[in-house]
Amino acid sequence: MCNVFMATEPLAGTWMTKVTNHKMKIGWAQFLQNISERYADAERIILD
Repeated sequence: MCNVFMATEPLAGTWMTKVTNHKMKIGWAQFLQNISERYADAERIILD
């Protein structure tokens, strides 16, 4: 079992993906950390 995570920024035409070889909450937490590091200067990040 695995997880595939994807985040998009449609107006900028960018996306980021991450595939894990396990299905655990830590994978989601690490993906959110990657997003926050990529947009470190952002005032807020909206998850929808």
